[in-house]
Amino acid sequence: MERTQVEFEALVDRAIPNFEPAKRIWPTSVRLALWLGLEAVVLALVALSDPRPDLFSQLGDFPYITPLVVFTVAGTIAAALALRAAVPGGEPMRSELFLLSSLIPIAVAAVFLAPTVPEPFWQFIRAGIWCLGCTLALGAVPWMVLLWAVNRGAPFMFGTEGALVGAAASSFAFVASRLGCPIDDQWHILMWHVLPVFAATWISIGVGAAWLRREKTA
Repeated sequence: MERTQVEFEALVDRAIPNFEPAKRIWPTSVRLALWLGLEAVVLALVALSDPRPDLFSQLGDFPYITPLVVFTVAGTIAAALALRAAVPGGEPMRSELFLLSSLIPIAVAAVFLAPTVPEPFWQFIRAGIWCLGCTLALGAVPWMVLLWAVNRGAPFMFGTEGALVGAAASSFAFVASRLGCPIDDQWHILMWHVLPVFAATWISIGVGAAWLRREKTA
């Protein structure tokens, strides 16, 4: 019996270097609630410290609030799928990924509810770069925290996990940046608020997946 145990341990050491028993992680619902709490803090900081001048009146405007709702729903779904997938057996089904991806055209269509407000080219670029920087900054910490939370589990769909983490963090970054941005021109919103969501998601596929893969194979 003792010899068998020794052989088993040697086999494990060869197959999985630095093997240690996995620590039990909190349920997906608890981890999701904590991460959403972080996002709520980010949104509150923007709304209370640097809001657009007419924020509270705009919250009752359908063209303004619709994209915020769509991206909030998309970010919540993406975060839930990412955290659940970190537990073996909790990988997202195709139907769930299809549901999430179906929100993309809805989000883009919702932006077209906003009016077209022509502005000088250089003003469009200058204001846009500022909004782009704000969007990336507002999504950076939630992205790192969510990626860390996913890595606490046992993810193996690295590319999918990276995409879900990026989609979740950047969707909420869109909402946060729009709370402070006073520009309602649809082309400004599409170029400097929506496009960064998709760009950050694609970047997260590579960067997030590489980080998760390195952590699990180190």
